[in-house]
Amino acid sequence: MNRRRSGGDGQPGGDSTLRGRAGRSLAPGTIGALAVLGAAVLWGVIGPVANGLAARGIDPVTMAAWRAMIAGVGFAVIWLIQAMRGRTADGPDLHGTGLESGAAPITPPVVEAVVWLRLVALGLIGVSVFYTALPAAIERGGITLAWVLLYTAPLWVLIGSVSLGWLRPTVRAVTLVLLATGGVALTAAAGGEGVTVSAAAVAWGLAAGLSYASYYLVGRTLVETLGPIRTYAIAMIIGGLALVPFADLEWPTREVAGLLAVLALASTLLAYLLLGVGLTRISSTRASVIATAEPVVATVMAVAVAGERPGPLAYVGGVLVVGSALAAGLGPPDRATVPQQAPHPGNTPDPSPKAGARSAP
Repeated sequence: MNRRRSGGDGQPGGDSTLRGRAGRSLAPGTIGALAVLGAAVLWGVIGPVANGLAARGIDPVTMAAWRAMIAGVGFAVIWLIQAMRGRTADGPDLHGTGLESGAAPITPPVVEAVVWLRLVALGLIGVSVFYTALPAAIERGGITLAWVLLYTAPLWVLIGSVSLGWLRPTVRAVTLVLLATGGVALTAAAGGEGVTVSAAAVAWGLAAGLSYASYYLVGRTLVETLGPIRTYAIAMIIGGLALVPFADLEWPTREVAGLLAVLALASTLLAYLLLGVGLTRISSTRASVIATAEPVVATVMAVAVAGERPGPLAYVGGVLVVGSALAAGLGPPDRATVPQQAPHPGNTPDPSPKAGARSAP
């Protein structure tokens, strides 16, 4: 068994480092930064993938059902492998893979009613609604508008945390909410080629941001209790099954199957695992900065692939929203109460053991 090394920013590192052709090793902090960047890029390509599926007749509910079920089964397989292998001295060391915090014994508190209630709530809101709302927002208004509205998630977390009494309202929190609101208004007013600003597009985009915020507001303790792998597996399968009656789950064509694989396996399963790898090696603060590459990638994809040309005010509004989200992630009003990093999007506070002794949802 390899000895664990310390990662960048004081975070635990992997058991070994990657070596280049010249024999030089990559620092754990570099590996962590590349992993988080990889996750951000994979999330940023969801827009063109969703457009490709829509062009082939796949509606948002069907996309969401396939995405949740495929990724959920993937996490379940990982969970099963962990349960079979365990974390004994003679077994494989999962440290640094982003999987070790999900390998808890398959015993209570899974059977506790309150845990199941939270899992069902996370599955219905954070999976069923979120996975449907995002492609619906892309379909109605375009990638650029959808991603700006998605990035309101950290501000919904601030509002929810204050409403639930977890945080005290501060001038800083109110300012961030107002800035983000102004950014959304500017983006909605800007329009542009390939960008359709409508009540439906804005509503679906805000629903995506609000439902993603549930990963903190609803599931903040789940990953601490169950570990991220078990939480993802159960919540995604619950969310996917809830969508089955409303989805058109005909056997997909080869092209559709390929796009669904990218959406579920790359932009969901692999992206979440990469985030786990990154957060074992770099601080959540550094990760939150790197994760802001996601809206940049989404915008580049919108322009290069989807042919969108947002109006000038849309870029100003986007900077306000993403900047507010970044500020919310880097400096929450109560560091002891609000974690700093979420798996997606951007910098929503994250209830995760790997982000400051918490776990990623």
